[in-house]
Amino acid sequence: MRIDKIENENPVGRVEVPPGPGRSLMRRLGALTIVASLVAAWVHTASAHPPTKHGEPEVIEIDSGALIGTTVRDAVAYLGIPYAAPPVGNLRWRPPQPPVRWKGSLHADHFGHTCAQNTDYGVFSSASMNEDCLNLNVYTPPGASTRRSRLPVMFFVHGGGNKVGEGDDYDGSEMAVKGNVIVVTINYRLGALGYLAHPALDGTNAPFGNYGFMDQLFALQWVQHNIHKFNGDPGNVTIFGQSSGGGTVLADLIAPAARGLFHKAIIQSGAFQGFKQIQIPKAAAEAKGVGFANAVGCADQTAECLRSVPVSEILAKQGSFLLSGGGLVFDPKSMLPRTFQDAFASGDFAHVPLINGSNGDDARWNVALPEEMGAPPLTSDGYPAAVTGFWGPALQPLVLEQYPSGNYPSPSIALATAETDYLYACVAHKLNNTLSTAMPVYAYEFNDKTTPAYMPTVSFHFRAYHTAELQYIFPHYHGGTGSTNPLNFAQHRLSDEMIELWTKFASARGNEPWPDHMWAKYDPTRQRMESFQSEGSTSIDGRSFAQRHRCDIWDSLALY
Repeated sequence: MRIDKIENENPVGRVEVPPGPGRSLMRRLGALTIVASLVAAWVHTASAHPPTKHGEPEVIEIDSGALIGTTVRDAVAYLGIPYAAPPVGNLRWRPPQPPVRWKGSLHADHFGHTCAQNTDYGVFSSASMNEDCLNLNVYTPPGASTRRSRLPVMFFVHGGGNKVGEGDDYDGSEMAVKGNVIVVTINYRLGALGYLAHPALDGTNAPFGNYGFMDQLFALQWVQHNIHKFNGDPGNVTIFGQSSGGGTVLADLIAPAARGLFHKAIIQSGAFQGFKQIQIPKAAAEAKGVGFANAVGCADQTAECLRSVPVSEILAKQGSFLLSGGGLVFDPKSMLPRTFQDAFASGDFAHVPLINGSNGDDARWNVALPEEMGAPPLTSDGYPAAVTGFWGPALQPLVLEQYPSGNYPSPSIALATAETDYLYACVAHKLNNTLSTAMPVYAYEFNDKTTPAYMPTVSFHFRAYHTAELQYIFPHYHGGTGSTNPLNFAQHRLSDEMIELWTKFASARGNEPWPDHMWAKYDPTRQRMESFQSEGSTSIDGRSFAQRHRCDIWDSLALY
């Protein structure tokens, strides 16, 4: 990204988008079918007009200035668009502010800076010291600006525990082209810079904590004000997110400030945000903030001191002071005035169509991470301590009884199975049962055991691990490694199916995006779910899902 008349041809921290081949346009809904004529037509088109990053750019005028786009594969993209002023200096730990209007044209052909973060999650994270990172990317199908009707908008929030991640990793070009939608991906403040709560940062009209969450809502407001310039429909916005990004989508459902900014929602392995213990009250959050201030040399506990601390010092000291579960603060005067339990019980939440699901082996990603970072594989002798470290001494006997390591191929798989059931599957199942009485819910489990793994090889197979479905929703996703894993024929087919379902859901104007036999609405009585697998997706019974994941045990603890 550069602005005419300003020398900034190769700004630090910007990455050029690589060209890449398109995918076939096979579609799959219900029974898997391949229409040879469509494939042949696509091959002819691809040969005549090979996808390229270089093409005649389109110019769009938005509120803050003119944009010149670029071509990414078959899509037109506008990359690194500032949606807020840089949150630096006196704007650090303040709500986001509008960007300054630029002169000339912004060449939106490079990604913006990644938000400051450590490499806490190995290859999944990218070290960055940059606070000037509040930018977003817009992917449109070719000729979007000339369409007679406005296009649905899909607004994606990346995961990473609200500590790491970047919108740039999620190439929305194929989703935009195949689904005829506009895809928006964003950056938002992370770690302590995004979620510190401290008494000195409170004040009139200055909400405390949740700054990264405020960024996301500000980006949604940007969509409302500007997406029509790309021929997007501000009245048809679907928010979707994975992991902590999915947890943010869940928070959007109950946040009063988010009302009217979106119209449908998709939560991918993010329902864990509903655990009571990670809905942090203000007093506890600010106590952590006081400890953090002491650690970075601000014993006087002033906002001026905190805003003068170097980014490197913040990243070095934030680890032990980050709030569990990503750092969302709940308080009657905050962005999140009610807990999820209170909001859902009272009916005070956004009643919008929802897709919600988890992955069959979600926690294999979590358990693999220590090995990826150099730790040895978990042993039988170390298993009890690992269980205590995750659940605490009070629940250790229950977990050891229900998930004895000797019943599994390895202690690592025993731990991953227990964590998957507890942290992802059962809380998602409970959410389906809770919300389906008030609004349309479509439930799923991603269960493709053959998914390629982008992480280094560890002592066990990853199977349908946390983030695995992202390679199917965003076919060029690489998990931060920079190298995309190729999908085989059956996996390509599943990718086409999931992209079509996600985008048809976004495109639908009513509560029925498809016939019931294709993917039935979930209700607490029938409990129909979709199981996504490359050998053939199928409908499953939510009660058998709950039994397989031992949800009766986890539900009985009333932890979510």
